[in-house]
Amino acid sequence: VLKNSNLLKLILGMSKKTGYSANNPGNIREVGIKWKGRRPSENPFVIFETLPFGTRALLIQIRTYLKRGDNTLLKFFTKYAPRSENDTQSYIKTVSKITGIKPDEIIKPTISNLKKLAVAISKVETGTALTTTQVDEGARLLNFNLPSPTPKNLLIPILALLAATYFFVK
Repeated sequence: VLKNSNLLKLILGMSKKTGYSANNPGNIREVGIKWKGRRPSENPFVIFETLPFGTRALLIQIRTYLKRGDNTLLKFFTKYAPRSENDTQSYIKTVSKITGIKPDEIIKPTISNLKKLAVAISKVETGTALTTTQVDEGARLLNFNLPSPTPKNLLIPILALLAATYFFVK
């Protein structure tokens, strides 16, 4: 009913703006899940304290869908972006183009695939794709075995401090 209406276009436009202002790059709806970093709100979309918490939730959502059998773009987006709220076929085509994943290709829940999908979903949902750094920050909150960022310019002073501590304590 709302598929081609001006009201739907207004709502979708608001959700694009809401995604980043709410630190919610996947525009995850509020359904009572106690997400880590979630702020209480009357908003129909979850509001997160920081973008890494919102990215973490998006990665969990993607992994959950893939593991429960919604493991092709066709299956995934029929549930994630239903026709009642989205142009699902256009969504699938856009995500396929961004990720290089064919619509009927089986997607394994690897960190690489989760990241690709998070970038593509954020682009469609908010108009701005997450960066690799932003996705990594969200993944780190899930302990996906990603290395912690250590600026190279801090590495030598840290090693020097550790060495000095070792010699003074001994």
